[in-house]
Amino acid sequence: MIQTKADLDLAICLVFDSKDPDSDALFAFLNRTLKQFRLSQAYEARDILVEAYTRGVKQIEAGTPIRSLFPWFRRVSFNIILE
Repeated sequence: MIQTKADLDLAICLVFDSKDPDSDALFAFLNRTLKQFRLSQAYEARDILVEAYTRGVKQIEAGTPIRSLFPWFRRVSFNIILE
């Protein structure tokens, strides 16, 4: 569970730097979704994750922890792409 900004900072570093299966699956999902909505020329998966990180900071500052990191990133990132 991610309850502080420091926890989220560490988690986002792991997402960007790591080659673990969850991270790879998240990037594959984002790239596939961007292509599906024909936004892959305008945005990259990293752009979406940076915006999701910003929203995560706001959520934590509001007092709501992030319970499961990768499902949360996936859901929030999909909503960002829809917007």
